[in-house]
Amino acid sequence: MNVLAISSNYPHENDSTCGVFAARQFAEMHKLGADLTVLVPHAYAPRFIACFERYKAFRCWKLIRRDGINAIIFRFLRFPGQWMLKWDGQSAFWSAKSLVSKMHNDKPFDIIYARGFWFEADIAVRLSKLFDIPAVGVGIGTDVNVRPTHSASFHKRFVQIANRLDCTMATGQGVADKIEAVNGKKTTVMGGLVDLHTFSPLTDKKPVKEELGLPVDDFIILFAGHIIKAKGLYELVTAFRDVKDVFPRIILKICGKGGELGALRRHINNCNLSQSVELVGNVEPSDMHRWMQASDLFVMPSYREGMPNAVMEAMACGLPVIATAVGGLPAAIGDCEGAILVQPKNTSQLKEALLRIIGDVNLQVQMATASRKRAEERFDINRNTQIVMNRLSKVINEYEKQ
Repeated sequence: MNVLAISSNYPHENDSTCGVFAARQFAEMHKLGADLTVLVPHAYAPRFIACFERYKAFRCWKLIRRDGINAIIFRFLRFPGQWMLKWDGQSAFWSAKSLVSKMHNDKPFDIIYARGFWFEADIAVRLSKLFDIPAVGVGIGTDVNVRPTHSASFHKRFVQIANRLDCTMATGQGVADKIEAVNGKKTTVMGGLVDLHTFSPLTDKKPVKEELGLPVDDFIILFAGHIIKAKGLYELVTAFRDVKDVFPRIILKICGKGGELGALRRHINNCNLSQSVELVGNVEPSDMHRWMQASDLFVMPSYREGMPNAVMEAMACGLPVIATAVGGLPAAIGDCEGAILVQPKNTSQLKEALLRIIGDVNLQVQMATASRKRAEERFDINRNTQIVMNRLSKVINEYEKQ
């Protein structure tokens, strides 16, 4: 199977965490026999704009190479501003057209696999029409939950893409439901992409806590993700402040980077929590499992999500989880005894969940066991990538019969 994959998120020199889950899936697909070429579109702005610091994201960067994966970055024109996003698919298509034509002539692609609706799947449906090969699109989260709401024209294009794809997939049930609502076709929920060997529970947390410089006897609460307001971090810090009055030996570690770091640090200081809440910063993907193995509880209080990989990885490490009932979370873990779901932006519910888990050691053990069990049942990268591969093969066969 010769697959042309498209993902605008892929690990690169400036950010090794960018698109790490996509890269892991591509590597697993390669192991399972796919001949894979990954196109990584990257926007550039005219030089007179790109020279300014605020537009540094438009500057070129080099991809981190992975064995067996032919990843190719190509640039397409985009002026800054939300109004330009709706043209990304068309602009990137014209930039990639000659490159893909040459590769397709040398060795024809069997299928296009786009990780992301906006704008990867937009490129895919255009290339699909040009080369007469099927296209599959994966809804991730923001690309389905947020982008189509920007304007009527955004939503119209989203509907067009969803209906032109030969098959649609999604990272979570919530995303799948929104795609199905506009195309009326069954959308496959692809499940997690977690390496269950790397992300696994430890019977003794003391060594890894010492390795990371964490207090051995304190209860460690962990968050990992982008540092933005929509992750619910202000509510988490506020709830933590109230819980710490009841349980003084608790610590909150916030891993990640993002534009809200400065404001969140001020909020932490205003809550007099600078000694108990640490902004750890960016954690390399290769080290994330150690932080999870060293922690006692994982919290993801987002306002919106697809199906967050960090939650699945935390559960694979046997952590009790508190998360919000958004996106694909209710369908994936709502019935799991290893997780407690609360409403987004609800500090009171978040506080009560923290108090309940921290104050009950037996509950912690029960939740840890249930979390790992759910990860083994639904989040295994090997099994779920095989499901994707089987689905791609079926789409190719059905397309050839048309």
